[in-house]
Amino acid sequence: MLLAILDKPVSWTIWLAGGVGFVALLLLLFVGFSMAARRYLHPNTNAKGSGGLVTRPNAENPSAFMAASMQAVIQKLRDQEKELEQLHQREKQRAQQTERLSEAVTRNMPAGLILVNASGLISSANPAAEIALGIRSLPFRRYSEVFGPDSTLAK
Repeated sequence: MLLAILDKPVSWTIWLAGGVGFVALLLLLFVGFSMAARRYLHPNTNAKGSGGLVTRPNAENPSAFMAASMQAVIQKLRDQEKELEQLHQREKQRAQQTERLSEAVTRNMPAGLILVNASGLISSANPAAEIALGIRSLPFRRYSEVFGPDSTLAK
């Protein structure tokens, strides 16, 4: 019986309808597969537990749109604040390292070095300067006291 049906000629309208139906079925399968893949690859980010990401809210609710926009701005500011804090810490460490290096160089140099601030107090002196002058603990003394009021350096 099936062979008898297959032996009869089929009209072109049936072939056309079958072809259109087949193409529509392929198109629906493709769209369904792409939507499933999209959901799998890009999960819904509306949930609060998903890293704080928020999708765009519906523009029909202005208060929800404004709240979500403000949350996005606040999150960006927090991220920038963290980045600035990290940069600040790196620069602080770099400054401390430079200070330690500078202190090591001045401490180990063979020539005497005395730093005097604007008010006339010795702010720093290396060991070579203390040995050359024969005075320990030079910092926080007046330079005129160390060199004497009549010395050419004090004048």
